[in-house]
Amino acid sequence: MSTESPIENEDVHDAASAWLIKRDAGFSPGQSAAFARWRAADGRHEAAFVRLEGTRQLLTQLPQSPAAQAMLKDLEQLYDSRRRTNFPVRRIAAWMAIAACITCVFWFSRSGEIPPTTYVTTSQTQSVDLSDGSTLVLNRGSEVVVKFQATERRLELQRGEAHFSVAKDPTRPFYVTIGEVTVRAVGTAFNIRRDADRVEVIVTEGKVQLTRQNQAGLPERDHAAHYLVAGEQAIIDLTNSLTSRAVSIAATGEETHSKLAWQVPRLEFSNTPLTEVVARFNRYSRMQLEIADPELGARLVGGNFDANNAESFVNLLIAGGDVRVERLSETHLVLHQVR
Repeated sequence: MSTESPIENEDVHDAASAWLIKRDAGFSPGQSAAFARWRAADGRHEAAFVRLEGTRQLLTQLPQSPAAQAMLKDLEQLYDSRRRTNFPVRRIAAWMAIAACITCVFWFSRSGEIPPTTYVTTSQTQSVDLSDGSTLVLNRGSEVVVKFQATERRLELQRGEAHFSVAKDPTRPFYVTIGEVTVRAVGTAFNIRRDADRVEVIVTEGKVQLTRQNQAGLPERDHAAHYLVAGEQAIIDLTNSLTSRAVSIAATGEETHSKLAWQVPRLEFSNTPLTEVVARFNRYSRMQLEIADPELGARLVGGNFDANNAESFVNLLIAGGDVRVERLSETHLVLHQVR
């Protein structure tokens, strides 16, 4: 159940468009800090700005066809007019979205390839639904490049940490490269962290294959590929060649669970209306909450909670004595005010 309205989404995209224009024109004193605060205030802000920035990058790759160049010229005129006047940013955002779609059509028709997409996070984690049904979750300060083709799905972890939940498709292998290390999976889930001198892989579901290339870009010939199954982790020492000493494989435990804790966002509230609290829980949790009484929805809430543990939050409300719960199903609770 989603409580976000189309108007709220448009407002976020409008703000992202305005910030992009201000940044490209050059921030005035104080605007840089304000921009950083806006991005950090809500995960939707960061996601909208990254998508819009990615669209701008995609537009720079427009093929040299008269139709494409004419469309790009029109877009540039709209962009310039917004810098000089109060031209609606929503119209610019719409044109950019249309142009990006047309770019993909032109590109695919000319080369049969889909241009890569880059996802970058700064102070917020980000979840991305990929076109093949897979899910990518990026930790803070991470960067992943997605390069999907007709015959394979390939991603590059440039920096940071990411978790991959892979949709099954035997006809299109799923690869993640981290420098000279490649992780291959088909229908599985795993976490990869990239540091300066090592790569850490944790498999949470299914099975993956680890391979490594030499300086010439060819697989190491003297060593077989390493396999990991659910419940195992590998630490790859990048300072050595791919030997038994360079790859350490072990069963996962409590320490591993703490390493993966970043994937569960923490929700912080301070005098926040219960309607907004419920909306944020519903965005992350399998358990969906519904408020039956408007008076109850106006109640102010404070605290710090795991985003995927809505039931513990509900139990705290019940403990107060003036809230009762109606369970419609295993994943749907309705909150009523006790009168």
